[in-house]
Amino acid sequence: MKFRKPILILILIIFIALAFRIPAVLHSQSFWFDEIVSLEIAQHNIIDSWQYLKWENNPPLHYWFLHWWIELFGESEKALRFSSVLFSLLSIIAIYFLGRKLANKKVGLFASFLLAISSFQIFLSMDARMYPMLLFFAILSCYFFWQILHPFPAKFRESTKFFKRDRRRLNWI
Repeated sequence: MKFRKPILILILIIFIALAFRIPAVLHSQSFWFDEIVSLEIAQHNIIDSWQYLKWENNPPLHYWFLHWWIELFGESEKALRFSSVLFSLLSIIAIYFLGRKLANKKVGLFASFLLAISSFQIFLSMDARMYPMLLFFAILSCYFFWQILHPFPAKFRESTKFFKRDRRRLNWI
């Protein structure tokens, strides 16, 4: 039951985030200029989009993701904006795991709750832009950077001493 409790709380936090984001997307205004530019670039295939991306200052992965998103869900305003909601929810999950990795499960749950109710994050998830995707990959990069710095938990560090010893032996060869 100890394993399930944080996961259940995280699911509850995700439902809270959905309760804020879905009405925000459904009652948002029509596209603004940057969203139209994103849609226009995403309508082209990946190879043809390069001619537009050389003038764009945003990462191309967002446009390529939107291209496949449009293929699956259409190019309506609501459909495009739900791609940002998806990455906003993935960011909440990622911040939980980052907080858990840096400190403990309570810190991860608290960080995910703060991200779920953040008005700025709700605002960003209302737009068909790359900001929620950028946040998601920034959190993932922090998580994996920390993973590289601290590859093993303390209880496994003692068992890896023989790897270090063997690595030193191989350096002599």
